[in-house]
Amino acid sequence: MAVGDIITALRYNNLQSRVENILGVGASNEGYGQTTSSNQLSAGKLVEANDMNNIYNDFNTIYRHQVDQAPSAFISTVSIGNLIAEDTSDDPNGILKGYADFESFMSTVESDPNRFRLHVNQQTDDDEYDSLTYSSQWRYNLYGYYKVTFADANQRRYFFNSGGRITFKVSLTSTATGGNIAKTNDWATMLSNSGLVSFGHNYTSSDNSGTGSAIGNFQLTTSYQQVYRKTGSGVYADNNYYIRAKEGATSNIIDFEIWMNEADTGSTSGAKGVVPIDEYVQGNLTHWVGYVRASGAYVNVALPTILGVNSSGVSSTTFTGS
Repeated sequence: MAVGDIITALRYNNLQSRVENILGVGASNEGYGQTTSSNQLSAGKLVEANDMNNIYNDFNTIYRHQVDQAPSAFISTVSIGNLIAEDTSDDPNGILKGYADFESFMSTVESDPNRFRLHVNQQTDDDEYDSLTYSSQWRYNLYGYYKVTFADANQRRYFFNSGGRITFKVSLTSTATGGNIAKTNDWATMLSNSGLVSFGHNYTSSDNSGTGSAIGNFQLTTSYQQVYRKTGSGVYADNNYYIRAKEGATSNIIDFEIWMNEADTGSTSGAKGVVPIDEYVQGNLTHWVGYVRASGAYVNVALPTILGVNSSGVSSTTFTGS
């Protein structure tokens, strides 16, 4: 672009469309579902200071949501009477007011992972929103389910695009005695070490240990996929804690399956006539589901309904064994 050329409405509208895709409705893995300050300009209209400042306000909203900082290190507001130019305005202090500065900053805020970032100061979280429990002794598989329901498919996109995530944690308080203590303690340690597991836009990970995955909201299918696994140790390495996820019956629903895979069947020295002993797990098992949601002053998305259910989708607060 040559010095002195006018910034056209077409060029402004291209930039505004990109802002709208991130902050507004967007599509697929873009869109926070918020209202923008900026709007499209009619063909032939000159780009004025107010138009640029509306774009600045939108950038301020996006960047404060992502990193909790104003974008003043990258772009600046434009004073009434400034000439909007390619690299800078005609203001003596016009650095960072150039149109190219705004376009460059646009690339920053829409990049992956920036557009999925959610600063801790701009969020609400609850890691004990709902729970499933089990208090009987067990040496078989336990299954529990959660149904996460958004108002519609767009609200689901906004939740994950803005950095929201569904979280899981679990504990087992031992009541074991005698020969059941070792297995129960191994389960308790395994579950404790799983930490807080987070299911995000394209990942599932733990803040402690276990095997996560590159599967999140946008990688789900209509069949359950393993998104997280934590295994037992030593002679109990056959045991596993799994989290699995799939698309629900409609596009606004995600289904989660929690599987306590009690696969250990006991072991012996191999002596003739010695029968393997499959100990029980004895304790109070509690599994929680929670969330982290964009809820700051800049981006605020709706919280889904998160409910413990049984395998048929009916409300439930317990694990079932099989």
